[in-house]
Amino acid sequence: AVMFSVGLLGNLLALAMLIRTNSSGGGGSGGNGRELGAFYTLVLALTVTDLLGTCLTSPVAITAYGRNLTVPALGGAGLCTSMAACMLFFGAATQGIVCAMAVERVLCISAPFAYAGSAHRDVVLRVTLGLIFAGAALLGAAPPLGIADAVVYEPGTWCYVDMRPRGGRDGVSGAAFPLAYASVMATLTLVTVVCNACVMVTLGRMIRRKRVLQAAGPGGAAGARERRRQHRQEEDNLTLLVSITLVSLVCTTPLTVRAIVNAVTSKSDYNRDLNALRLHAFNPILDPWMYLLGRHSFFVRIRRFV
Repeated sequence: AVMFSVGLLGNLLALAMLIRTNSSGGGGSGGNGRELGAFYTLVLALTVTDLLGTCLTSPVAITAYGRNLTVPALGGAGLCTSMAACMLFFGAATQGIVCAMAVERVLCISAPFAYAGSAHRDVVLRVTLGLIFAGAALLGAAPPLGIADAVVYEPGTWCYVDMRPRGGRDGVSGAAFPLAYASVMATLTLVTVVCNACVMVTLGRMIRRKRVLQAAGPGGAAGARERRRQHRQEEDNLTLLVSITLVSLVCTTPLTVRAIVNAVTSKSDYNRDLNALRLHAFNPILDPWMYLLGRHSFFVRIRRFV
């Protein structure tokens, strides 16, 4: 219930902040606003995805816990399968959108003129989101189609796919889904990390270059204050990117590693699988708070109290 409340509150606050930003012109079209429009569209898609995932899965777990029942006892095997499918879909969609955000930032910062002048950016953005949700739907369809098995995890209040090779099957056929899942998630995570690292390096170089140029050039007190403000904003953006990268690694890597280990070895460790799944479940809870706490206005308020 606590996780559900924190996740719901964070996503609702982030959604309200995004709507307010868009209505005030921060996500509008034209010039720099168009760049923000592309980025905020992805952030909005991420927030709505996390919100829907939280609202569709957490109430089942809370109800089962409140009635002291397992998910299959509450609604049958179909409810367990549906819950596993939802968690697969929203987990993959979330990671896909985060990856798209990282790629978008690389294009915006590394090639700003070509990116700003692109006439097909909105179309590419819509197609990208469509492909992300289609791919997530394919993964989510695995339990209902019988490609993967939905199993109950402790304390019996939630279901997810069994990441171990399917019983009675050996080799690639038995480990097909765990390997496919691990490959998709590992690729998305790797692309996200590499893109964020490129953005960090590029931003760091830009900050150092501007400091050198501005130190050598003239400027009054007002200009110095403006330069300090710009430096702080750039450093805040760099801090946010580092935080997003670390959260993504902590939440998604353990489950990906467990899927690979279970697929290629005959040894299984239920407790490690369970801990990896629990970490994975924190991702949609932390995402909106990373956005809220990472806003420059929040850092400004913190500095006023320091």
